[in-house]
Amino acid sequence: MSTDIGFHEEIEESANRTEGVISIDGSLSDLGEISLFLLPDSECQEYGIWKAMMEYHHYLGSSKLFGRQIKYLITSSHYGCIGGLGFSSAAWRLEDRDRFIGWSNQDRELFLNDVVCNSRFLILPWVRVKNLASHVLSLSLSRLGDDWYRRYGHKPSLVETFVDTKTHSGTCYKAANWTHVGRTKGRGRNDGNHENALSSKDIYVYELKEGFCRGKLPTNQEADWVEKEFQFAKLPNLSRKKRLLSLTRSFYAQPNENIPTACGGIKAKAQVKGAYRFFGDNRIQMEELLASHYENTVRRAKEHPVVLAVQDSTSLNYAAHPATKGLGSLSTQKEKVGLMLHDTLALTPDGLPLGLLDIQVWARDPKEHGKRKDRKSKPIEEKESYKWLKSFHAVEKLSTQASKTTWVSVGDREADIYELFELANSSKTHLLSRSIQNRSTKEEEKLWDSLEKESALGEIIIQLPKSGKRRARKARLEIRVKQVDIIKPKKKKESTALWAILVSELKPPKGEDPLCWKLLTTLEVNDFEQAHEKVKWYAARWGVEVYHRTLKSGCKVEDRQLGDAEKIKRCLAIDLVIAWRIYYLTMQGRETPDVGCDAFLEEAEWKALAHYKNDTTAPPDRPPTLWEAILLIAALGGFIHGRGKDPGPQVIWRGLKRLHDMAVMFSILKRVPYSSEMRSVMEAVSDDDYG
Repeated sequence: MSTDIGFHEEIEESANRTEGVISIDGSLSDLGEISLFLLPDSECQEYGIWKAMMEYHHYLGSSKLFGRQIKYLITSSHYGCIGGLGFSSAAWRLEDRDRFIGWSNQDRELFLNDVVCNSRFLILPWVRVKNLASHVLSLSLSRLGDDWYRRYGHKPSLVETFVDTKTHSGTCYKAANWTHVGRTKGRGRNDGNHENALSSKDIYVYELKEGFCRGKLPTNQEADWVEKEFQFAKLPNLSRKKRLLSLTRSFYAQPNENIPTACGGIKAKAQVKGAYRFFGDNRIQMEELLASHYENTVRRAKEHPVVLAVQDSTSLNYAAHPATKGLGSLSTQKEKVGLMLHDTLALTPDGLPLGLLDIQVWARDPKEHGKRKDRKSKPIEEKESYKWLKSFHAVEKLSTQASKTTWVSVGDREADIYELFELANSSKTHLLSRSIQNRSTKEEEKLWDSLEKESALGEIIIQLPKSGKRRARKARLEIRVKQVDIIKPKKKKESTALWAILVSELKPPKGEDPLCWKLLTTLEVNDFEQAHEKVKWYAARWGVEVYHRTLKSGCKVEDRQLGDAEKIKRCLAIDLVIAWRIYYLTMQGRETPDVGCDAFLEEAEWKALAHYKNDTTAPPDRPPTLWEAILLIAALGGFIHGRGKDPGPQVIWRGLKRLHDMAVMFSILKRVPYSSEMRSVMEAVSDDDYG
């Protein structure tokens, strides 16, 4: 490494002078490749170079940096070492910085490790190259998070620095898009007597993780996904916001427990009382609770070229709690009462759930039973089936925030609605729906009768999951395609153009009904590859069925006893996000198995898992990978690895409950913060508990 850095002895011997040193001018390109060399420790040879430069050319000298620290040498492939950088632990308290971030004293205690300080930055005085300083800052910020993580096991969210305006203008920080947030008081770290003996400096910050500042609660993606998911939620006051976060953490830690148990039971009466007050607050609407999650779903969607917005309906049966107000009929049988849920789940074509895009919950009027024959005379806006168009509109609106992504609304046979086809044909959002009606076409033929006459484009094999009495199996399918003009019911002069795909199973197993998918889409399907792609997209629809199973069996939403449908909706908003997170964690383990699990689990959780796995009290060298953590959590939930199956959401939610108990004990014994429990307890007594 020594030869790469260049002229060690010259720097150390003549660092206290600038005369006689050749000036380096010109442009960035004249310096060759600019790179950063990370000093491994203070014993390495290169540390002497860094120290000498700072001692003689930086106005703060080479005094020891505070707390955790990382140092870099700035090198040029043409001239060797041309400067240095130092990053260290953040200042404990800065009024202007703390106001800009928007955190409380308690938040600062929990999240201060998310902030690091650029405490040294030096370009040697004889190097005078325009834009060099801002370029170096950009280089350092692009790698700081990973370098800090490798050394300390944690990725920072924000970098701060201080500029003494008596000697510097801060131009390079402005050019590198740092934000000026205020000034220091001139106290320094050791000013316990408030003497303000130091000069006041400008404070600049740079977000390494979007959303950390500006009135939003600190977002530590590794430590607490809850705050990120609800950071944009609009609630009546801050205490309600805190209650939302603490309830979500509590429910996630014990997803299949009732409300009192999840909130801490008899030992946390204030927390339980606060939960029921939250759900009883008529100022809080379900849509307002979910709006932040919708926005985060779209942010995740931006990273994918195609997103499937899968719509589906399911019933929530509260027959065990018939005294609950505001419920509706679920069938002609009076004892079946509850709520209807129509949700839209964003999925990648590979089945990764990105989050929800729309939720509709309503109670059916029991007086409407037996009037099915009257529905044809009603406009679509007055029919229950309007839910499909309403959800399509919601996706259409959200998709404008991710315009480079192809959005496809996916529906089952219930979505075979002409008005929906018309809507999709005039939208940038596409439609892929299963058909149940053999509609008339402009060719004066029935739709699916005409498809059966087409030649098959080819054959595919897909894996069918278990469904009801149907066993899981590989199905061999042949595909037929045709562009069609479907005639509008009762208005034969009007039509809409679609592509029709007929998927038929060849030689189904004995005793099994052959699979037959009749698909309609606004997407062009001109050849076998395009048809195969659309069939795979529709096959990914089964993910919403898994999601519903997670919601009902994992989060036990039908066991909620709140006495009122509106209270249930507020609770359901939290359960819906938790069910997504459990499903997301399960599928993400398969999608990115080698990523560190600390991107999804808190420190207390992954360290408790590591100790459990290794059966030792020695600190773990590194976090387990996400897949290793998934298997360990699943094992806690009763999963036995080695049977050729991956763990599903059911064993994951059982394992999460046990992991919660382990993490609570670990946090107590090791004094490691654990938001799912400790912050819930700290927030238990808040403003809303006193009316």
